[in-house]
Amino acid sequence: MDNEKFKPIRHNHKEFLSRAAKRKGFTEAYNALDAEYRLIDEMLKARVRAGLTQDAVADRMGTQ
Repeated sequence: MDNEKFKPIRHNHKEFLSRAAKRKGFTEAYNALDAEYRLIDEMLKARVRAGLTQDAVADRMGTQ
């Protein structure tokens, strides 16, 4: 595995949302998750401001 290289996958979120919005029920379901995604975003920003890794936060929470 030492010879494997990181190959990022391109993702255009605006394009994805544009296509997905055409599916029945997508917009309602997506909008229903808005508060949850905003909370997650704030938690990630707080972790970065605190200078912690995901592993460090997990250790402090007593989980993996």
